[in-house]
Amino acid sequence: MLAAPRPARLVALVLGLALLAGACTAGGSGHAAGAGTTGGRPILFVGDSLTVGARLFGRLGAIMGAAGWRPEVVAQDGQDVTWGLDQVRRRDRVPPVVVVGLGTNPGPEPIAFTADVRTMVAELTRRGARRVVWWPPGDRVDPARLARATVLRDEAGGRLEVPDWPAALARNPQWLTADGVHLTPTGYRSLAGFLRDQVGDPVDAG
Repeated sequence: MLAAPRPARLVALVLGLALLAGACTAGGSGHAAGAGTTGGRPILFVGDSLTVGARLFGRLGAIMGAAGWRPEVVAQDGQDVTWGLDQVRRRDRVPPVVVVGLGTNPGPEPIAFTADVRTMVAELTRRGARRVVWWPPGDRVDPARLARATVLRDEAGGRLEVPDWPAALARNPQWLTADGVHLTPTGYRSLAGFLRDQVGDPVDAG
């Protein structure tokens, strides 16, 4: 039969276990804080199912957070530019940098798309946006979106940026799924990295 530990040994044992538990907890909480940090410069993403995919499968939040941003993602499957405009109008202010990924839905509508983009860029600018990065989906359903968005960029006086995501897709067609619109997990990760590279470093992002 084992003898009961003496009080001094019992205290030492308890202290040792407490220190060990504290060390494990500190390591775990430090890792969690790094992954879910609330620091960084704010940036707003507005989009449809492609932005949802970039968040869920492409780790958009983690990628932007690691680059020094504090992203807010407002995205919903099947939504169009009009829906995005409604989301903007509900806000008094938006961050200086806003990334928009809308235009896939409801399909090719050149006239409505152009008018809605003009209005949304104006509303974002009125609420504090200094840069609006609007990336065209680049799918096979309406390949003319890039050209239409580029025309809008040229008339926006520097407020609107249109990165060439369709060119990245053209070089990597395997990123598209069979429907010609949505992306594979690799495609969504690539999209998240592409958007991070487009907005650049928070210090120099405007």
